[in-house]
Amino acid sequence: MISKLIRLGEIIKNPSTVPALFSWRPFSIASFIMLSTLRRKGCSFRTIIDGGANIGQFARASTQFYPEAMICSFEPNPRIARIFRANLVDRPTVHLFETALGNYNGTITFYPSSYSQESSVFPVDHGQLAPINVPVARLDSLMDNMILEPPILFKLDLQGYELEALKGADNFISKCNYILTETNFKATNQDGPIFADLQEHLRGHGFKFLQPIAFLKNEFGEINQMDAFFVREDE
Repeated sequence: MISKLIRLGEIIKNPSTVPALFSWRPFSIASFIMLSTLRRKGCSFRTIIDGGANIGQFARASTQFYPEAMICSFEPNPRIARIFRANLVDRPTVHLFETALGNYNGTITFYPSSYSQESSVFPVDHGQLAPINVPVARLDSLMDNMILEPPILFKLDLQGYELEALKGADNFISKCNYILTETNFKATNQDGPIFADLQEHLRGHGFKFLQPIAFLKNEFGEINQMDAFFVREDE
């Protein structure tokens, strides 16, 4: 409830959100806030890697704020991928890969949720549906022969699997200019990384933490999750 009230406040503070709310398909307040913030900061992207695409919320907002960019989105759930394709059928710059991102090539057990944005390779707390097996791949393998125009933004929202996806993208990361990743300050599951783990890994690849782009608070007013924005040290 608190997070919903915070995001409702963002709509009130930013009147330009209202037209997007009724015209973008699909629309996400969180994606709107993140990409509008990056646009105001003067960030320019020609390629956007959208890890954890869901039904296309971030991809849609990316096409609105960065219409010149090519967007590669990744969604492993076949049912959700079909919705994504229907939502973004009018955006030829968006390319969907039906696979999870990880640190190996093969298959992985995936746990869909009735609230699709909480689906994960980890068992979910609420609304879990029957688990399915889905493809998983290293981004290094998928992007090896692709020509990607910089500046490149690598966005990750994988419900706790972000670090494994980064480990599978060691070569690709060297081509990136910016990384935007969801992260927690307390592990949400036994194997889930926290912000310090992601920061240490990315520091080893020449990235520095710049700022939170968005964050969520718990019922005690503590920040427990954020979308962390990293930039290459030499940018």
